Amino acid sequence: MVKQRLKKFAALLSRPDKPALLISPKEILSLSKGRPDKALQMTCPAADGREWAGAIACLSQWCDRQKAAQGKPVEPAIVISNHWVRYVVLPSDRGSLRRSEEVEFARAMIVERYGAEWESSTVRLSRGVSDEGIIAAAIPDALLADINNVMTASGMRCSAIHPLFSHTLDHARFPGSGSPALVACVEPGRMVIGMVGKDGWSWVQSPLSGLKPAVTLERELSREQSLFAVAGEMPLYLFEHGASVDQAIDPALQFVIHRLH
Repeated sequence: MVKQRLKKFAALLSRPDKPALLISPKEILSLSKGRPDKALQMTCPAADGREWAGAIACLSQWCDRQKAAQGKPVEPAIVISNHWVRYVVLPSDRGSLRRSEEVEFARAMIVERYGAEWESSTVRLSRGVSDEGIIAAAIPDALLADINNVMTASGMRCSAIHPLFSHTLDHARFPGSGSPALVACVEPGRMVIGMVGKDGWSWVQSPLSGLKPAVTLERELSREQSLFAVAGEMPLYLFEHGASVDQAIDPALQFVIHRLH
């Protein structure tokens, strides 16, 4: 029964997007076209047990309130904080693989990078601009099962489930010309950053959890400048979800920051 439910949730990961509800360690809030909507925002209680327990309790309260307010069940799309998602980019030289084989290949990469606990996860592939540099996102099966239990108990179901970084990219409108650029998605205590160009994604990673967003971002930009010998001013497209990079980045770092909302 649990496996059947998780297969259903895996299918939801690829369904078309709708107005969505972001669940994170500190709050849940609505997203419209990928942007936060403060009109619907709830603070999560402290986690007791699993690290997402507070968010699950908050989701249950939200479902009860929505059902009482509307008089019928609703079908929210759920967006999951990057705190509980892990990302990798599949290499372009992986050979000719069927989709199911690509998913297992991605899972193996995620387990190798992040640890054996990610073997029990549901993997979503985001092809983006080409078949090269595909982003794979893994969500813990236990988290999906907890979401399913809340929705079932409330008489509701999810219309879709998205990892936050993938959801953000689905709504992104990059003004660049396809030249290499960095893309960062920041939340309190978590940042996901990657490099994208005309041939797709080169890499994606989630460094240094727990630091202030500006500190994390500046350290990562410094690292990328030294690794890639950035010439001229490389664009950085920055998405802020509940966290603001509110201090100036060192001008010696040759990046032009575009805040996208």
